[in-house]
Parts: sequence; structure tokens; C-alpha cells
Amino acid sequence: MTCLPSGVPISDYFIPHHCSERLRGIDRTGPMFSHPPFWRLWSGRWRALPDLVIIGAQAGGTTSLYSYLGQHPLIFRAKRREVHYFDFRDDLPLDWYRAFFPLDLSMKLCRVVRSNQAITMESSPTYLVLPAALRRLALTLPQVRLIVLLRDPVHRTYSQYHKSVRRKVESRSFEEAVEFDRRRADEVWARRRHDG
Repeated sequence: MTCLPSGVPISDYFIPHHCSERLRGIDRTGPMFSHPPFWRLWSGRWRALPDLVIIGAQAGGTTSLYSYLGQHPLIFRAKRREVHYFDFRDDLPLDWYRAFFPLDLSMKLCRVVRSNQAITMESSPTYLVLPAALRRLALTLPQVRLIVLLRDPVHRTYSQYHKSVRRKVESRSFEEAVEFDRRRADEVWARRRHDG
């Protein structure tokens, strides 16, 4: 069996998520569930962890802030904006998470040259609404700085509704959509409380 430098079998990085009870009902075909390239997985143990994580409300400006901050020459973004390690991918080893960040050595060199000012960051807004994800984040990265973006919940809901209508994924009236989402959220929260 082939192992990565961390000693973890390669097969452990590719757990079939359709078997996971926690993810029942979640679309697992999108980019959130894709894996980093093998060479990044292999070098995971030598990669930096983020210094900064952006969390916040959906449609609250996290994507814009991530993009603006990422334009700064001393801020190094994760290879994917929403890694979702602490909420949906926490069953994978920490090296899987590290695979999305720059090499630790390159960060150290940059910090020496730039007077310790270079940082790495990622943005996974859903960490805000999942207490278990925040606990795992705090335990794994106790020194990480968080930026929390909030938005008026009524304006955010209305904005999200119109975005869904434009994308043709919502055909119900605003009131019907809100009631459907409220029932669905109650079911998800009940399942999350049960799972711990």
C-alpha cells in the first residue's frame, strides 16, 4: 500500500463521502468535494496552515473580501476559496487541509524578507453557523485570526432568493421559499445536534 510522507495510506484521502451519514442529502459533486492534486497531498506535511480564516453569512461579502485581500502581495490564499475542512471534510487528515496552502519553507523565507508580515488565508463561511466546525477550528488552529462578516438577515435572505431565481434554481414565491428553507434548516439542525 502506498503511503504519503505522513504515513497515511493514500486511500484514506479518498473516502467515499456518499457513505457518510453526516452528508446525507448534500450534493457531493461540486468543487467543495474535490481533492487537491496528488503532489500537493504528498507535500502536505511541509505546507503552512492559515493565519487568517474568513467566516460569515451567505451573501455577506466573504467572496469579495477574500478577493480584495488576496490582491495584496503579502497575503497568500488557499488554492480553493472554500476548503470546508472543519465542517464537511474533517474526516480527512490535516495534511489534506495543508495541501491547499503554500509550502511552509516559502512562507518562512517570505516572512524573513518581508519582516514577518506575510500571511496565509482561507474563507469557508459555513464555519460560522456550525458550532462543531468552530470547535474543531479552534482546537486545530488556536492562533488563527478570524474575520467574521455579518449582514442584515432580512436583506441577506431577500438577496439570496433573487440570486436563486436568476439562476433558475428557485421557482416558488418568496414566502414559500422561506417556509421551505425554515423546515429544511430545522431538519438539518436536528440531525447536527444528534451527530454532535
